[in-house]
Amino acid sequence: MDGITSFDHGERFGAVWGTRGAGDRHCAHALLVLAALVLGLLVPAAAAAGNGKGNGKDKASDRTPPTTTITSGPANLSAVAGAITFTFSANEPATFACSLDGSPFGACSTASSFLVVSPVLGQHAFAVRATDTSGNIENGAATVTWYSVYQSSQTYVPRTLLGQAQAHPDQIFDVIVQVPAAIDSEKVASATRAQGRKWRNSDRTRVGNSFTSVNGFEAQLPGWLIVYVAETYPVVSITPNVKVQLDEFNPVQVWPSTIGADKFWPRAGKTCAVDPKTGLQLDPACVPVAPYAAPDAPTIAVVDSGIDGSLPDFGHRVIGHTDLQSVGDVRNADDDGHGTFVATMAAGASASYPGAAPTARLYDVRVIGPDGSASTSDVIAGADWILQHKDEFDIKVANFSLHAGHPNSFRFDPLDKAVEALWFSGVTVVVASGNFGTDLNTPSAMDFAPGNDPFVITVGAADTLNTQTYTDDSLAPWSAWGHTADGFSKPEVSAPGRYMIGAQPPTSTLQTERPDHIVAPGYIQLSGTSFAAPVVAGIAANLIALHPGWTPDQIKGALMATAHPLTLANEAATGAGEVDEARADLMQAPPNANLALDRFVVPAAVGSGSIFDDRAWVAAASADPSWAAQTFTGQSWNDQSTASQSWASQSWASQSWSDQSWASQSWVSSSQADAALADQSWASSSVVD
Repeated sequence: MDGITSFDHGERFGAVWGTRGAGDRHCAHALLVLAALVLGLLVPAAAAAGNGKGNGKDKASDRTPPTTTITSGPANLSAVAGAITFTFSANEPATFACSLDGSPFGACSTASSFLVVSPVLGQHAFAVRATDTSGNIENGAATVTWYSVYQSSQTYVPRTLLGQAQAHPDQIFDVIVQVPAAIDSEKVASATRAQGRKWRNSDRTRVGNSFTSVNGFEAQLPGWLIVYVAETYPVVSITPNVKVQLDEFNPVQVWPSTIGADKFWPRAGKTCAVDPKTGLQLDPACVPVAPYAAPDAPTIAVVDSGIDGSLPDFGHRVIGHTDLQSVGDVRNADDDGHGTFVATMAAGASASYPGAAPTARLYDVRVIGPDGSASTSDVIAGADWILQHKDEFDIKVANFSLHAGHPNSFRFDPLDKAVEALWFSGVTVVVASGNFGTDLNTPSAMDFAPGNDPFVITVGAADTLNTQTYTDDSLAPWSAWGHTADGFSKPEVSAPGRYMIGAQPPTSTLQTERPDHIVAPGYIQLSGTSFAAPVVAGIAANLIALHPGWTPDQIKGALMATAHPLTLANEAATGAGEVDEARADLMQAPPNANLALDRFVVPAAVGSGSIFDDRAWVAAASADPSWAAQTFTGQSWNDQSTASQSWASQSWASQSWSDQSWASQSWVSSSQADAALADQSWASSSVVD
């Protein structure tokens, strides 16, 4: 449809949606007009006047528009693979006009159906409206939004990257190569190096060392070598090593009470004076409080732009720094300020602006440069570092307030593989949903790693309206929600993320660029899903301290089962709802939120650890659309009457894979499999929420 600006009823719809050509249509139209004229001559005048022998309506006086009902096709917000057919009817004789993805209304495929032959991967919207025989046009239209999913068993290369590699064979592209789990990635890397040495400009080719959390490697390859590797070597995917950058919103601290986080802060006991003669309290309003020692929370790894551990908010709890960013020269502990703010939300200990877990330790894994961007390979290197050192520093939680800049299936994105490796090793991974939402009525395509990964906890941003009650809370309008390209509903939960106040280094970019958001010396007010995610990371750290036997799957289950559903037009926009730490702590046996997925987690063929067998999952989802039902029916989500199952009814446990057998069609050829994901420019910057 690119480049088509005019609307031709025959050629445009025929070429794009597989209807008959313009000539046939115009011929048919002429015949219909002629037939109508003939029939008009044969209809008695009484019938035309509406005496019961015709359609029962007086055309001259009929002002009631018709109503259309879509009778078959994908269910609203479902995920479907392959061609789509909609059928529809009206409550009276009528003709129909159809629209796909906001295009002007035009001819449908047939008188009562519409065919989408090859929808690209991502979100789509179909609309149809009727015009009755009196010329009345329907008010509005009948609509359905659905998601086209991706499936491939061969090498995946994003369409734009493949096209550029073919068009510019001598140009160098920075990519990440993933190989199958059963194959040693270093062997593929060595073979790629050997091929690169044969090139006349071999000095420009670079193949890095293999990752730990991902079975693959980063490389800078000429276009011809990308095509060669994709077609010759056993490779799962070749994806651009795009940049990841910060994405916070510019626009007091009631939110810790709203979600029950303050109940787990350390506090001294309080006694009430007693009259020695009567034994009664001198002040009837005094309420004695028992002292509380906060749980010894594990370390939270903050994968971000750095943490300024010299600030009083952290004391001596920033126990280490590892700098892995490669995009620029750094001058300070956190040049940008984003990472320090994130760390404050998770574990700040200021008397005025504390975070969710003010006793938790922090480890700074710096992957974002001074300009607020990072390469995907640096973020993966951060996950590698955590995987290798988690036991040494007692890292049980990792926060990623960022997302990739290129949409993808979680089956192929290396960043998804990296966070899955952490999850399978016992690290609870918390990520931001993103700030690219439209409004509370319009879902977004949740196709960006790592927030599109079904295992991790993806967090949306709630607006508490600065009150301590949930009843008036809502989702921030820019907080992204919807389905991933693979059919999973995101986010799982929401947490306060609007008008948050946190610490800043004195010379940070955020303070310099937003002086009007400084609320006190060293503190700034910001909004974003970046700052909702670390709130949940802090809660997760506290829950692990209180329940050391809980797995990441159970931490996720406890948060979802005890969340408060918010009163919204689309309840799925906040996932299971807004988190409640106090209620989550009360659970005795939290459900495994990833139970249905866990059966596809298998031992890695190379090295130690586990991996997700995506091919087995695709086969299961293809054969049984209700494959995920056991997550919500095979265990209790009602422990101590705290659970809400509204999320389950609208998410990946219901109809996401049901229509037309989710994976019934295989997207064919190697490297050309994705006429999909609306391929943003492969080198575009990506967002760190």
